[in-house]
Amino acid sequence: MTVKNEASFEQIEMNLNIGGVLLTIDAESLKKDSLINVGVNIGGYSMSANVDTKKVGVRLNSTVDIGSLTIAHNSFTGSATKTQCHVETTDYTNATSHLNVNAVVGLGGGTLQETQPYQFPGLSS
Repeated sequence: MTVKNEASFEQIEMNLNIGGVLLTIDAESLKKDSLINVGVNIGGYSMSANVDTKKVGVRLNSTVDIGSLTIAHNSFTGSATKTQCHVETTDYTNATSHLNVNAVVGLGGGTLQETQPYQFPGLSS
């Protein structure tokens, strides 16, 4: 799923038993504060964020029961362990709009990076 400029939604729910979620946030502005909830029983998620941090604040709260999280994004600060993270863009509090992402993984993992290193076949932006 890709969130682009001027996106307008209140809440999106994505739940999978087995598989993965590829979430790309590529927006300089959003029309309103938004929430994305991701739940994966077996598998994981990969999230990238390319935003104007003064206009769009992004927060990621995530837990992994069995597996690990990788946070590799210089625009995010906060706390992260192998199985939990609470991170947000540097100007989150002062940003014009906010996108909150809550991600829960049972068995697997999650990553946050600046760009997606790959795309799933057949899924181009």
